[in-house]
Amino acid sequence: MFYKLLKKAKISIFEFLKYDYKYLVCLILVSILCFYPVNYYIITGGGISSMDKRVEVEDSYSSNGSFNLSYVRESDGVLLTYLLSYIIPSFERNSVDDYKYDSNDNIEDILFRNKLSLDIANSNAIKVAYSKANKNVSLVDNKTYVVSVNHDSLDCPLRAKDQILEMDGQKLNSSLYRKYIQSLEEGVKIKVSVLRNGEELDVECPIYKMENLSVLGIYLMDLPLYEVDPSIAVHFKKTESGPSAGLITTLEIYNQLVKEDITKGLKIAGTGTIDSLGNVGEIGGVEHKLIGAVHGEADVFLVPMGENYETVLKIAKEKKFKIRIIGVSTFDEALEKLAMLK
Repeated sequence: MFYKLLKKAKISIFEFLKYDYKYLVCLILVSILCFYPVNYYIITGGGISSMDKRVEVEDSYSSNGSFNLSYVRESDGVLLTYLLSYIIPSFERNSVDDYKYDSNDNIEDILFRNKLSLDIANSNAIKVAYSKANKNVSLVDNKTYVVSVNHDSLDCPLRAKDQILEMDGQKLNSSLYRKYIQSLEEGVKIKVSVLRNGEELDVECPIYKMENLSVLGIYLMDLPLYEVDPSIAVHFKKTESGPSAGLITTLEIYNQLVKEDITKGLKIAGTGTIDSLGNVGEIGGVEHKLIGAVHGEADVFLVPMGENYETVLKIAKEKKFKIRIIGVSTFDEALEKLAMLK
């Protein structure tokens, strides 16, 4: 009985392949084309996530409300989602090239730079929050990394992800580096000590002139490291990166350090970068982050002043969102405007 069924099944498959193979071939080709990778990231919406589990301050104060990270969902683009982005308004496409500092940047370089940007934002958040709360915070180290190299016109042996240890025997951050090389003439070679894949290396880098400026053809970013009291741990997922959570991270840290609950029992979402002086910077994808805050039923949405603020005000008016939008330029301004909430 089983043999007859098996034989009948083989005949059916054979008949299908004999008469409908063109349909099968077309189906396979369409599937391949739809999932063919394209040089775009696709943003398909956002949401919010509470910061209370991401930030742990020793002996912290509790809160009745919450600060929430507003985020976007970003995925590697394929032909299907790329085409859908022209049809579905909530699908936004961003070229991978827009994330590059240099034409030779690859995906690994971009991912490294985005992860480093998150680490820097967290360090800035710690410094600003502890300083404002009058808690002990002191700079104990500064790590300087190469995040991109201009290989199009310059012959430079440095590589993205190299940690700069010394230049001509001096420990220089990105600001001091720029000042130092301006004192050097074109053609001079400087000795650069780097940490690459756990190994210390010494390389020689020639000075070039571009637009009357001395350059090595590299982009650097500094990661400051602080010692604090009380102690703190900041946790982000491996899939999370970028500096846009800076403001909200700073507010969450500060709220855990001080007795007053600055949330006033509200669900507060927001976005914006933070620098070491407490300045709030604009970010991309702000419209998706606003929509995520609305879907997350946030009471308040904090957003950087400027184009970001104007964009979300326009969208909120068009879509008749019932959420309070507050634009801020600095951390201090954020505290002042939160203090006026009822």
